[in-house]
Amino acid sequence: MAQPFLSNCVNPRIKVSRIVNFCARSACVAVFTVAPLTIVNQAYGQAVLTSKTLAVELQNDQTSAASRQLSARLNSIKTFSANFEQNLFNRDGKLLQKTEGRANLKQPGLFHWETQPPFEQVVIANAESLWVYDPDLEQVTVTPKEKMNSSPAQILTGDFSLLQGQYFVEQLDSKKLNSDQRAKKAENYQMTSLKSGDSGFQKLSFSFDASGALVRLELIDKLDQITEISFSDLEVNQPMDSEIFNFIPPEGVDLISGN
Repeated sequence: MAQPFLSNCVNPRIKVSRIVNFCARSACVAVFTVAPLTIVNQAYGQAVLTSKTLAVELQNDQTSAASRQLSARLNSIKTFSANFEQNLFNRDGKLLQKTEGRANLKQPGLFHWETQPPFEQVVIANAESLWVYDPDLEQVTVTPKEKMNSSPAQILTGDFSLLQGQYFVEQLDSKKLNSDQRAKKAENYQMTSLKSGDSGFQKLSFSFDASGALVRLELIDKLDQITEISFSDLEVNQPMDSEIFNFIPPEGVDLISGN
């Protein structure tokens, strides 16, 4: 099963789907050689450009503030362990797949995602490599850690570089939340891709409960499929043995290099 956290990673069993900058330019007006109507039109046009520039600056300030807030939220999560339920919907809202498992994350850059049968799969990332183990296929795919670049997993494991320049980040107000989120007083942030060709997803949303715990993720991919992930039985910032992020392929499995 394709893991939405690893949108840009190669997995042989699946086919992986894959600001506006306003520029206002001032013009010098030769007052003595330009007709009065032309002067008025140029002044109006300059005012419109100035208004657009101010709007962009305000938007940039807002996304910068939201980026800092989201970075602070995620940066406070040094270790994270939780059960998860993952539901995949098509663009029409039809449930395509439901899976459950256990997630373990540790900063910087350590990731362990294990899905239970019947869609059993283990995904492990450490400092050097990304491992994808499919027990039913008896095969392991190993690729360089860089395959996680521009993926949600990269953000969740402590690399917030994606938040700068590549995505518009906003904190969602109550009007954009569902009734369950409002009842739980959830704090929600949404990342929207500004460079469609560089990312495996269009939007990525994070939900934090009143205590600041990450309780939900929602991802919309390039095919408009929606992946919803809910976390439960959370253990945050508890001691975690880094050994679980090392992977030794089981004897007898096929080892495939994803280079």
